[in-house]
Amino acid sequence: MGKVLALLFMILLAFASAAGYLFLSEKIIAGERQIADGQRRLENEQPALEEGKARLKVGKREMSKGKKDYEQAKGQPVLGVSGQAAERRKGLQGSKRTDRRRRKADCRRRGQD
Repeated sequence: MGKVLALLFMILLAFASAAGYLFLSEKIIAGERQIADGQRRLENEQPALEEGKARLKVGKREMSKGKKDYEQAKGQPVLGVSGQAAERRKGLQGSKRTDRRRRKADCRRRGQD
């Protein structure tokens, strides 16, 4: 009886081993498919990636140039003051207060013409 139980246990282990092999091989095949799909997508998207990198470089250069221009303008008092006034005006555009001031200025100009 002990030999029969041992034999049944060995057969059960063999089936478990085969099932594990099939399960793992399916997982491996699915992973290989995902890798192949990812590789294909990478190859298809590579030109867009390179274009994006080039645009990023151009943008960085433009930003650097803009920063230099800003620093130069900031050092000049006349441009710095007019730049601040322009910023203030930009923030007030469309407000009732600004519209009222424009109307008053237009009336004054008409009266002076």
